[in-house]
This record gives sequence, C-alpha cells and structure tokens, in this order.
Amino acid sequence: MKNIVLASLVVLCSIAGVLVVKNYFNKGITNQTSQLGADLIVVNDSNDTISTEYKEDGKDIAKVLKPGDQVTGGHGFIRIFTAKKAGSYELTYEFPRPAGAAQKVALSEVVAAAQKKNLGDAVYTEKGMLGDIKVEYEEARVLDSTY
Repeated sequence: MKNIVLASLVVLCSIAGVLVVKNYFNKGITNQTSQLGADLIVVNDSNDTISTEYKEDGKDIAKVLKPGDQVTGGHGFIRIFTAKKAGSYELTYEFPRPAGAAQKVALSEVVAAAQKKNLGDAVYTEKGMLGDIKVEYEEARVLDSTY
C-alpha cells in the first residue's frame, strides 16, 4: 500500500515539474493566453450582421458576427464583409500588438478610416489608416454586360 502511494506521489510531482519547466520556457498555458490577448479585436457596432475571414494555424476561418459580437485571432490580417456594401475591408496590422495588449476596433471606425470616393462604375480600392492599422476597402461593381 505504501508503494502505491509513493509511486502516485512521484508521478504527480513529475507532472507538476514538467508543467513548471514548460511554462518557464514560455511554451505553456500562460504564453498562449498572452498571445491571444495581444491581437486585434474587431467589434461589430452596427445593426447588421457581418462576416469576417482570417487565417488560424494555416487554415481559413470564417465567422459571422451579429450586432455586438466581436472577433479576434487574425494574427496580422482580418477581412470584413458588410451587408450594406458590395466589397470588403482588409485590416493589416502588426502582430503581436506593439503595446503587448489587445486593441479593440469598432466597425464604424474601420468604415470611417476608408472613406468612399465616387469613381463611377470602376473597380476601386480606397486606403486609410486607423492608428497603426492599415485599412483597405475594395468595392467591385457589377457592370452591365450587354453586348
């Protein structure tokens, strides 16, 4: 009976030791949490449902955001599609965030950073900055294809 208790105690101490060493070398739970917190957070402050795209671990991720929802995890790039405009907003930013903390950005701020200019029926791109975040809006209009 004493041998079983002693063996269990050795196993538990070994597991605890491995976890401490893993955290010490910044590969553990605390580092993963801090990396998640150092990303951009986009908040849907509109009354419409929007969708977003970004890459996570090399895979394309698409999320639908209802009013008030937020998304994070773009690691330097997030694309936003709105219901009212035929086009997309692309946010390019430094990851992890320079201050080492998450930064929240509202959809209304993104829209204001890339103001639309009337260019007729052409495909156009409008660029702007929101602090250190590059905002690019691209709209493609469907042209009349009658021959």
